[in-house]
Amino acid sequence: LHRILLRLLGNRSRLASIFSTLLAVFAAFIPGFMVLRTLFTETLELYQQVRGYVGRGDFQRLLESIQSFPWFQFVREQVQAYAWLRERMTDALLALSDFVANFMASQFTQFTKNIFLIGFNSLLAIGLLFFFFRRGEAIYRKLYELTPLEEEDRKAVFDTMNRTFSGVIRGQLLTSLLQGILAGLIFFF
Repeated sequence: LHRILLRLLGNRSRLASIFSTLLAVFAAFIPGFMVLRTLFTETLELYQQVRGYVGRGDFQRLLESIQSFPWFQFVREQVQAYAWLRERMTDALLALSDFVANFMASQFTQFTKNIFLIGFNSLLAIGLLFFFFRRGEAIYRKLYELTPLEEEDRKAVFDTMNRTFSGVIRGQLLTSLLQGILAGLIFFF
């Protein structure tokens, strides 16, 4: 595709590289960010629904309805009969709440760090993509020349690498396309 753009733009490599990079960004990065944005929005909505559920007293009513079941009454009587069990359960619940609080704090820290890394890695990938489009042939030729093999072996190695990379990329593209089509059909019906 880059070579076609290069030919259409009269061998202007910088312009063809910019268009190729923009095309790759629109084809890959933007849908990825849209998925992340949707996931983030859904998580916020879930949090707000749970908070509203608890705030309206629905959670308290749920607990009261659970407490009315006979099996819960039996468990409560057993716990009250054994004071040491009640103390251990209280300690266990306090330890669990400490664990949950520490876990949430560490997850928030990881989340903010990962957002920074995603942004940095995306910018790095876009920059590298541009330069590989722009100077990819020159980099390939230089690596080809620096390889310490006979010409026949060098050609065989680079042809094999080219076929392998092309096959892997095409296979991933085809697999992703089929998965997207199947997921779309499943969600549609």
